[in-house]
Amino acid sequence: MLVNTTVSHISPLLTYLPAVAWYEDTPQADPSLDCGRCAPPRPQWHAGLTSGHRVYGGYRESLGRYRVTLDRNSTEYDGFNGGPDVPGYQLFSAPNLPMGQHHISMFNIGNDPARPMFDFSYLMFESAAGNTTVFDHTSDQCVWLPHTAEAWAVDAVSHTTTQDFGSMGMNFTNLNRVLSPHLGTGVAVYGVLSAQSSSFDVTVDDATGFPLSPHTGNDSPTNETTLLYIKTDLYQGPHTLWVQNNRLSGSATATQLSISSLVVFSDAEASPSSTPPANTR
Repeated sequence: MLVNTTVSHISPLLTYLPAVAWYEDTPQADPSLDCGRCAPPRPQWHAGLTSGHRVYGGYRESLGRYRVTLDRNSTEYDGFNGGPDVPGYQLFSAPNLPMGQHHISMFNIGNDPARPMFDFSYLMFESAAGNTTVFDHTSDQCVWLPHTAEAWAVDAVSHTTTQDFGSMGMNFTNLNRVLSPHLGTGVAVYGVLSAQSSSFDVTVDDATGFPLSPHTGNDSPTNETTLLYIKTDLYQGPHTLWVQNNRLSGSATATQLSISSLVVFSDAEASPSSTPPANTR
C-alpha cells in the first residue's frame, strides 16, 4: 500500500540555500500564495524509501523559469505562461520512481526581472507501507521529561515545552505485533510550528542526527500540525525514539518545542534489530 506524506515549506526537513535569499509569505500578505516561500536559489529534500514525488507552489505572473533535479536528472520549466493565478499548483511530478532513496532540489533560474520568483508551498511523496499506527501526544506510550508539572504545557493539540533539554521518548517495540513480520518499520513525528519554535535533536536507537531547525517566523492561526521528522529505513524489531528541545544559543524567542503525534508504519524488507534501551534518559 502506498502512503502519501506531505512536507510543508516550513518543515525542518527541508534545506534552503542560501538561507538569506528566501523569505516566507503568508495568505494574509498574498492570498494567492497558499503560504509559499519565494525567491532565488533552491530548497532541497532528501527522501527515504519512496516511490514518487510531487511539488506544489504558487502559479502566478511572477513565476519565472525553474529547474527540478531528481537523483541528478534535471528538468527545466518555463514558469508562468498565461492564465489565472493558481495556489497549490503542481510544479513537478515524478509518480513512478523505483522504491528507494531519492534526492530532489528545486532551483530558481529565471533572469527575467518581470518574473523573478519561485513560490514553493509543499511537496508530497509516496512510500510503501503496511499498517500505520498513530499515537496522539496524550498516549501513555510517550515519556515526557523532565517529569515536573511545569515542564510541558498540554492542550488538545500538543505537548509544548520551553525547557532547554525538554524531551519526549517512545519505545515502540510492542508495535511489531501490528506490523507484518516480513516488513521493516519507520517513524514520523508531527508538531505545531510557530515564530517561537526552536531547533531540536532526534535520536533513534542511540544515533543522533544534526539539529533540525524550522523555517517559519509566523504563528499558525489554526495550530496546524507539520511533519517535523521522518525515518523510513528502520529494521524490523524494537526501536526507541527521543526528541529533545535544542534552544538556539542567544535567542530570546526561539525556545519552544511542540509535539502533536507520532506515526509508526511498516516499510520494506528488513532484518531484526537489537533490543532498545529502557525509557529513561
